[in-house]
Amino acid sequence: MINVDKTNPVWVATLNRPDKANALTEQMLIDLRDTARDAKDASGLILTGEGRVFFRRGRFGCGARRPRHLTLVGGIVKCHR
Repeated sequence: MINVDKTNPVWVATLNRPDKANALTEQMLIDLRDTARDAKDASGLILTGEGRVFFRRGRFGCGARRPRHLTLVGGIVKCHR
C-alpha cells in the first residue's frame, strides 16, 4: 500500500490506495515508520499520494470518531481524543 522509490538521494514514499482516498491503515502507519527509519541514509523523504487525494483520515478501530492524534507503539496504533 506504500511504494517507496529509493533510486535517488531523496526518497519518495507514495500512499497507494487511490480507491480509498489513500486512507491510512495500521499497516500503512507501520510501513511509514519503517520507511522513515530506513531513510536516515537518504538526503530526504517526500511523502505523496496516488490519485486525486493526498490522503484522508483512516479507520483504526479505536472507537474515537475523530481522534486528535495517533501514536504507534510497538506496532500498535493508539488513538487519543
